[in-house]
Amino acid sequence: MIFSKLLLSPCLLRYLPTKFYPLNIFPRFVSGSGYVVSNSVTGALYRCALRTPYMNLEDVFLSGLCAGAQLGLKLTHNPTFHYRKPLVRENCAV
Repeated sequence: MIFSKLLLSPCLLRYLPTKFYPLNIFPRFVSGSGYVVSNSVTGALYRCALRTPYMNLEDVFLSGLCAGAQLGLKLTHNPTFHYRKPLVRENCAV
């Protein structure tokens, strides 16, 4: 699981403008490499996603804001899914 600060440089691929998320730290979330979710919670996740303001980082949005923060689901890391350091966009003119 990841508990991270926002990336404030528009040159980073995981950059999130503050207009989408005003806080300076994300809730705990699991990396978007993949998810294993029980069918019994898919409806609740879907409804939560419909009422939660848009965010371009789907792993933070789905597992952090919806599953963890709002629904109180236990997030478990699988060591076969890997997190990589943020990639920098080539030719970023910021």
